[in-house]
Amino acid sequence: AAGVSLDAITQVAYLGMRCGFIGKRGDDYLGRIFEQEMNEDSIDLSRSEELPGERTSLAWIQVKEDGERCHVIIPMTEKGMLNPEDMDERSDYIQSARLCHMELLQNPLSPMLRAAEICSEGGTLVSVDVDVAPCYLYDMNYATPEELRLLMEKADILKACKNAVDDLSGKSDVEEAAVDILHMGPKMVVITIGEEGCVIAHRQNGAEQIIRVPAFRDGGIRDTTGCGDAVEGGFIYGVLRGWDIERSAVLANACAYLKATKVGARSMTKYELVERYMKGKGWKGLD
Repeated sequence: AAGVSLDAITQVAYLGMRCGFIGKRGDDYLGRIFEQEMNEDSIDLSRSEELPGERTSLAWIQVKEDGERCHVIIPMTEKGMLNPEDMDERSDYIQSARLCHMELLQNPLSPMLRAAEICSEGGTLVSVDVDVAPCYLYDMNYATPEELRLLMEKADILKACKNAVDDLSGKSDVEEAAVDILHMGPKMVVITIGEEGCVIAHRQNGAEQIIRVPAFRDGGIRDTTGCGDAVEGGFIYGVLRGWDIERSAVLANACAYLKATKVGARSMTKYELVERYMKGKGWKGLD
């Protein structure tokens, strides 16, 4: 995967966990910048692929003073798209991970579904970011409704943006929508709601539970691009640490707030600064 999934695992890596990236890039200038940044962030590229003569995908995001954003995404050609065979070739690597995070935005869904199947076979958790309304996936022939249904059923964590929620559920209330999406198969649903924080739906002792966790509002906001990815990364970290859902969500919102004080989608916050911020909120630390 690429793009928003990479933003999320950058946050996980900055919090101190080992991360690897499966994807493709060109051998152009952007590809060299990408490789350099991944090496600096200690994100393993041993299962990623550089394609000679191809251009690397680019996401260009314009941010106005009022915070409104315009995204221009220039994906790779078809050669740069992952496919199910790529997942089979990397099955041992996928199953060696505790969690596999994937996105539905810049790549067909079929390889993601295959990766999720491989995870199920090996006991690896599956995290899925639906970062675009599914109708666009269908329009671009990236997915079919049946493929999406199957992937959602395999998701341990499904994070959805507002546009995806509106498309997946007919419910206007975000908590009701979270439960509605939970009925579609994921074990847990995380919905980001901007400056209001996030809502999480899950099952506990056979009953549906809703948790609403408010955002942090300490001022100094500069750029909210990538905040949803920071939420995902912080939440994944908490889950893998064995924390309860609410504690994981509080950390996730803290990561999002700290990201918003910096410019750039991958401007995530490292462990020491996150821990210092949380100690200021009464936490003893992140251990």
